[in-house]
Amino acid sequence: MIFFNSIRKMRKQIILVFIAFILFIFLISAVSAEIILSQPKALYNLGEDIEISATVKPTRETSDFLKLTLSCGADKKDFYFSFLKLNANQEKSIQESFSLTKTLLGDMKGDCMIIAGYAENSAESQAFTISDKINVKAETNKLDYLPGEEIIVKGEAIKENSLALNGFAETSLLTEELSASGVVSEGKFEIKLVLPEDISAGGYSINVRAYEKDSSGEESNKGETTSAINIKKVPKKVDVALNQQEIKPGNTLEFKILLYDQSENIIEGEASFRIEDSEENLVLEKLTQINKDEAFYLEKNLTFGYYKIKAHSSGLDGERQFYVEENKEAEFRITNSSLIVKNIGNVEYDKSVEIKIGGETRVIDFELGEAEQREYAISAPDGNYDLVVTDGTTEVVQKGVALSGNAISIDARGGSIFTRNKYFLWGFLIFIMAFFIFVASRRILNRRFVASAPNMEKSRGGLIKIERKEKEHESSADRISSLGSGTFYGKIEAEHSLVLHGQKQDVAIICVKIKNPIGKESEKNLEQAFSKAYEIRAARYRTGDYICLIFSPIVTRTFNNYNTAARAALGISKSLDDCNRKFREKIEYGISVHSGTVANSFQNNVLKFTSFGNTLSKAKKIADISNRAVLLSKEIHEKTVADVKVEKQIKEGIEVFTATRVTDSEKNRKFIHDFLERLEEEKKKK
Repeated sequence: MIFFNSIRKMRKQIILVFIAFILFIFLISAVSAEIILSQPKALYNLGEDIEISATVKPTRETSDFLKLTLSCGADKKDFYFSFLKLNANQEKSIQESFSLTKTLLGDMKGDCMIIAGYAENSAESQAFTISDKINVKAETNKLDYLPGEEIIVKGEAIKENSLALNGFAETSLLTEELSASGVVSEGKFEIKLVLPEDISAGGYSINVRAYEKDSSGEESNKGETTSAINIKKVPKKVDVALNQQEIKPGNTLEFKILLYDQSENIIEGEASFRIEDSEENLVLEKLTQINKDEAFYLEKNLTFGYYKIKAHSSGLDGERQFYVEENKEAEFRITNSSLIVKNIGNVEYDKSVEIKIGGETRVIDFELGEAEQREYAISAPDGNYDLVVTDGTTEVVQKGVALSGNAISIDARGGSIFTRNKYFLWGFLIFIMAFFIFVASRRILNRRFVASAPNMEKSRGGLIKIERKEKEHESSADRISSLGSGTFYGKIEAEHSLVLHGQKQDVAIICVKIKNPIGKESEKNLEQAFSKAYEIRAARYRTGDYICLIFSPIVTRTFNNYNTAARAALGISKSLDDCNRKFREKIEYGISVHSGTVANSFQNNVLKFTSFGNTLSKAKKIADISNRAVLLSKEIHEKTVADVKVEKQIKEGIEVFTATRVTDSEKNRKFIHDFLERLEEEKKKK
């Protein structure tokens, strides 16, 4: 037993020695070379250079390739490859550097290492990071801004490797197409951004992005940050919203006051308003809230015409006009055997009223002044009757009214002498006025006078007859000029006011916009330029920088004023251009010619007018866009197309026609001839 145990121990020892020998031989053959790598920095940004050294020392004679590889996760890129033949224990060192460019790396970044391989042996460097990140810090010069203000964005940009950036920075207002850019120098930048005047109020984020470019011009490192700002609401406009522009008395006008900010959004707040009539008399005044529904009940007898709602809020004023229509309305009341008719409207009540008494009908024509009331006695054979009173709009029914009398009749009760004898008194007053005019005219005709003239002859009755001998070839324009002192009654002024009892007519308007401050001499030159227009009875209306010359049939005594206005406008333009050439002080101007409808009246050498629609505003707008030219509106161009030569243009979205000349057609000559004849007749009557 002892012998066999010894044999077993010896066998185990032999096996262990054999295994150790085999392992020794394997290790000697496997470790054929030693590779030593230098260690890189812990962090690199794109664009930096990596320097690496590798030392190779084989344990036996070896011939193979030395390869250096950049490994970032699953992505690998070889950057060194060289054949080395080394003896046993011979040491070989190499130095290699490469730039971390987008061309080399592509999308490789993050945790990386260098791997060296030679003769089936390899070595790895410690892990390091490749980054394209820039740390950006930015701040604005303040938090709250007004529209149109300048935002100053300051900040710094440091690459993740702690090196200051030398590159570029951009800032933009998110949700708005607004941006600006600047240069980053030694990690510092400052960018200015101007806000639009109409930017919406509210909170905004400002995005700031910093970056640098490589030698190929491609972005490499980059970073961004955001900063918050607030845009304040700025009240810009007060307006009045109406549910209707024209309203009849007895109804309610609904409206609200609106306050808009820079972006046309409504601002909440307080407001006040006042309602005024055409004479600026106060009708209603009240405090309210912005965007709150308000109501104004129009009494049935409220004077008809134009009214204004004037609103005030946040230091701003706005107004809106509405028109109160005529209301011809009466109230009927039946009391016992009396009919009371009262005018509750805002104009004279001149309607026919039908009165049914049982089966009989009577019609009475009424003429009641404002608030006037009349009472009538109703008679009929004794009995009870159903009464119906109607004017087609208002109807009153009263059943079982006890009446007495011999026959059906309706008689006025009382009333003033004037009421009972209205027509007689009017006839008497007209007779007195006619008699006065007759006597006055006879006195004037019986006067004797002496005058000096080129040709005088004695006429019947001892009067001296004065005749004007015109030149045979005198032009129409010269005739107008020569009549200046004999037929021109002075400058006619126009007044823009509410005309309640006038004529509705189409007029031609010349509008001249003076676009620069001018002195007294230029004012004189301006009036001189208008003198010809004054002579042909254009009425002058001035408002601010606008001078409007109105050719109204009620003044010119003709309905065809359109060619005359165009010709006069060209004459004014030529006169102003001549002044600009002669004098140092220039007159910057624009001229428009337009036609539209007005209500007007002419008294005491003053033309009072109320324009309808956009008659006046369009003339002003076209004069605004004119630059030393005569621009015709589409409306007057259509009336003068045969005689005024024009060039069509679109200016600021408006179709206009630049006038070049007016042809001296037979129609124009006839108009001027007829006009002069009328003036001559007026002179003779004087």
